[in-house]
Amino acid sequence: MILGELNSQRMASETRYIQDEKLLAYVREIGDRLVRHLPTTGLKFQFFIIDIPDANAFNTPGGYVFISRKLIAFTKTEDELAGVMAHELGHA
Repeated sequence: MILGELNSQRMASETRYIQDEKLLAYVREIGDRLVRHLPTTGLKFQFFIIDIPDANAFNTPGGYVFISRKLIAFTKTEDELAGVMAHELGHA
């Protein structure tokens, strides 16, 4: 979890985090619904939207899940976005 926190801090200095509260609330609500179905892990999952040129999502240790703004724009349905997010949660 410490490694994830350090990585998140490093990324904050290199990557633009999207601060659109409405979009963040939407992504976090999907994430929270998915997390409710996971076995207990001891992780507090956190979801972030980042501005990178690729349609991509990834996670880092400690429960940090990053989703690119471009990926959100490319998904056609909430289910598509949830599927990508569930995939990333599976890595954690």
